[in-house]
Amino acid sequence: MIELVQSWSAKRIIVDVSDDCHRCAVRFLHWRANLRAILLPDSWNGIDAFSNEFQLYWVSVLYIAVMAELICFLGLVVYLWTTRRHSTGSDF
Repeated sequence: MIELVQSWSAKRIIVDVSDDCHRCAVRFLHWRANLRAILLPDSWNGIDAFSNEFQLYWVSVLYIAVMAELICFLGLVVYLWTTRRHSTGSDF
C-alpha cells in the first residue's frame, strides 16, 4: 500500500509540473500575440498563400527553383556516368 501511495504521489507531482509548464506556455504565447498585435502594423502580417500576389510571384519562383534543381541533378548524373571507371569484365 505504501508503494501505491508513493507512485501515486510521484505521478501527482509530474502532473502538477506538466500543468504548470502548460500554463506558463499558454501565458507566454498569449503575451507574445498581444505584443505583436500592439507593436506590428497590419501591413506586416505578410501575404496569404492563397492570394493572387503569392501565386503570381512566389509560386513562379518555386517552379524556377525546382526546374534549376532538376537540371543540376541531371547534369551531375550525366557527369558521374560519363566519368565513371569502366570495368574490364574481370573486376567484381
